[in-house]
Amino acid sequence: MPLTLNDILDEFTVDFATFKDLYDAAEFQGFVPEDFFKMVKEKMDKQTSTVLNIAVNQTNKWVSSVLAVWARRGTTIFFDNKKITASKAKLQPYIKDLVEKFDLHPGKNSKLAKGTAKKFDSKTSITVGRLVASFPVLAAKALANTMAKPYVVSPDVPKILSFPAAISLIPRYTGYTELFQNMLQWNNDFSQLVKAQGDTKNFFRIAANSNLFSDDVRQKILEQFATLGIVPGEFIVLVTSVDKTPIDIDTIIGK
Repeated sequence: MPLTLNDILDEFTVDFATFKDLYDAAEFQGFVPEDFFKMVKEKMDKQTSTVLNIAVNQTNKWVSSVLAVWARRGTTIFFDNKKITASKAKLQPYIKDLVEKFDLHPGKNSKLAKGTAKKFDSKTSITVGRLVASFPVLAAKALANTMAKPYVVSPDVPKILSFPAAISLIPRYTGYTELFQNMLQWNNDFSQLVKAQGDTKNFFRIAANSNLFSDDVRQKILEQFATLGIVPGEFIVLVTSVDKTPIDIDTIIGK
C-alpha cells in the first residue's frame, strides 16, 4: 500500500516551535471566520487528489491534511524548500498538492512571501493561520494527535486550546469567565514572545465573537473533547441557567 501523509509525518521528530510562525495578526485584517470558512469549503469541495486520496466534497479532509503538517512541523515547511531531508523529500508530493490546490499564501508579512508573485488579499488569501482560525475543531484535533507542546505552556489552558483562535471554541457564558481570562493571558504572552505584528487583541475579539459555532455548540464541542480525553474535565463547566448569562468580552479584553 502507498504511504499516507500521516505515515510520512510520523517519521519526523516533533517541532516544538509549531506555533511560533503561525501568528501575524496583520493577516487577519478584513478576515471574517465564517465567511472564510464558506469560501474555503466552496473552493475545496470541488478539488480532488490522487496523492492524498481525496474525493470531491471532502473539504475537512483537505484542511485536516494541512493541519496535520502544521501540528508536527509548523508553517514554513509549506514554503521553504532550502533544506530537503530524506523524510521531507517523501513529503514533497503531498506538500506540493496542498499548496497548489489551496493556493496557500505564506502570510502578509512573512519573509517567505518575498519574491512570490502572489499578492496578499485581505479577504481571499488562504494561509495556514486563517485555516486554523476557520477550522478550530480540526486544529485542536490535529494538536491532540501530536506530541508537540505549545510554544507557550500554561497550566491554566489545555494544550489543544493553546493556539490564538481556540477562544472561538469557548462558550460565551459567565461560567467560563476564568478560562476566557486565562486564554487572553496566554494570547498576550504568546504574542509578545513571537513578536506578533498587528492588533492581536482585536484578533482575539474577532475569534471570541466568531459565528462559526453557537455557544451551545461550543459547549458540546468541549464536552466531546472531554469525553475523548483530550481536554481535562476540570476545564468544562456544567452549564446551568445562571452560567448561561452572557459574558462581557469587551470588559475582559479591554478596548
